[in-house]
Order: sequence, then C-alpha cells, then structure tokens
Amino acid sequence: MQTQENQNIQELSKKLDGLMANLENLHQSIDIQSKINTLEVFTKNAKTEILNTLPNNANIKLEGKSELEKAKILKEQELNKICDGLIVRFKSDALGSPHFYDFKEEDQLNLMGLYNLKVDSFFRCQAEGKDYKENLPHTKKQLEKVAIDGGNNKTKAIFECGILKDYLRNLDSIDEVKKLNYDFLPTLKANLKIDENAYMASMKPEVLTSEIKPSITSPEPNSESPQPKDEKAKEQTQPKGDTQPKSQAEPKDTQPKASGGNNV
Repeated sequence: MQTQENQNIQELSKKLDGLMANLENLHQSIDIQSKINTLEVFTKNAKTEILNTLPNNANIKLEGKSELEKAKILKEQELNKICDGLIVRFKSDALGSPHFYDFKEEDQLNLMGLYNLKVDSFFRCQAEGKDYKENLPHTKKQLEKVAIDGGNNKTKAIFECGILKDYLRNLDSIDEVKKLNYDFLPTLKANLKIDENAYMASMKPEVLTSEIKPSITSPEPNSESPQPKDEKAKEQTQPKGDTQPKSQAEPKDTQPKASGGNNV
C-alpha cells in the first residue's frame, strides 16, 4: 500500500516538474515575443523618422523656385491628377446603351489582349444607373468600339489638359494661377478658336487607340502602293513584243467565220 502511494507521489511530482518547465518555457516565449514586438515598433518608428527627413519629389521640384514658379508647379500637378481621373473611367454605348468602363493600365492591357485575339468575350463594365459592375458578353465588334471610345476619351482628356497647361505657363500672377481650373476650358477653346469636334474627327482610329493597339486599321501588306503592284502584275501576265498586233488581228479572223456561217 505504501509502495503504491510512493509511486503516485513520484508520478505527481514528475507532472508538477513538467508543468513548471512548461510555464518557464511559456514565460520565456512571452518575453521573447515582447522583445520582438518592441524591436518591430522601434524599427518602424526609426524607419518613419528617417523617411520623414528625406525630401520628397515635390519638395525637390520646389527647391530654389520663386513663389510664382512654385504655384505653377503645384497647379500643374493638380491638373495632371484631374486628367488621370478623367482617363481611368469612360462611357461607351458599344452595347447599345451607356455603360461605364475602367481604363487603368491593367484594363487597357486586358482590352488590348481581347482585341488582338479578335474573339467574343466577357468584359467588366457598369450600366448607367447601376451601382455595381458586371461581366457582360461583348462581341469582337463591340470590344473594338469600346477600345476606340476609350482611346478617344484618353486623347480628349490629354488634349484638354494640355490646353490648360499651355495657358498656365503664360500666367504671371499667383492669384491667376490659383484660380485656374477646368471651368476655364470653354473660354480658352473659344479664344483659341478650337473646334473640338473637328479636331477629334480628324484623328484616325489607330491614333486614338495607339495606347491599346498600335494600328486598329492597319493596311494589308503592299496595299499602300496598289498602282505599282498592278503595273507589275500586268508586266508579268502580258507577253512582250507582238502582244498588241495579235489582239488586233483576233477580231479580223473571227468576223469572216461568223459571216460565212450566216451565208450557209
């Protein structure tokens, strides 16, 4: 009986020793993790502090500039940001009704891939009046229309932003620079006598969609000079020398035969 009790005590002692060892390991783990967390916080704070001391691109551009030049630089950055926003989303009626499409770099690459494949495919867009996007089926012709509409929108946005920036460069007052915005566009176009519709109509599809596909309507090989090709074909098919006399003699030979048959 006493032997059994001693064995139980020994087993319990071993379990207690194991539990104490586990607790010690746990304390060590907690201490190590705490030190790691402290080190991570310190490193993050040090990194942030170092980055804050470095000059950013905007500050570098403004160094050594006059107040007017600084105002123009900041205004140009503002116009570029608005222009980017106008490019990355556009409206198209390729599906028969207005839909909105995204036109970020990845979207342009996806559209370029589908157009090059020349296949019908699903493409993500948002119907006007809805607050969500859908993967809707598009024919290859509809995808081409989407590509051209996206290219037109991008060209127009860059064109209008360029008008504003050209006007900005000629301003000589900080107040004028600060007041400049996209509301000035109609007045600037009128003063410059810019017919936007005529300008856009003069642009070819391959120019408007150059960011999507280098040439939407690329000509067939050698189609740029059809006349030389035809002349060369004539030279290859027509015999040289006495070609013309033979063609003239042919009616003379056939006419007597026809008249002879009629006399019989």
